[in-house]
Amino acid sequence: MKLRRLTCHDLVLDGDQSAAYVGDSVVVLSPISTTVLTALAEDRWESVTDVAALVEETYGNPPEGSAFEAVSGVVDELARLGLVERVD
Repeated sequence: MKLRRLTCHDLVLDGDQSAAYVGDSVVVLSPISTTVLTALAEDRWESVTDVAALVEETYGNPPEGSAFEAVSGVVDELARLGLVERVD
């Protein structure tokens, strides 16, 4: 799966968390969601495997499952919010 960030009106970083203004909503993102989103750019595609490796390096292994599975769930939510685009 490949990912890229979509345009949002504004992204405000505060430490390891962020808030994104997308559509008509402001969404507060967790540290892991912030890491995923800031690892992406609008003009290039990244592999979910590479992003999962970054998350694992930053936060360690998740208590259950793999970093890939955890990041895939984060990507699903970010896509639902309109912050990332993915292709399988």
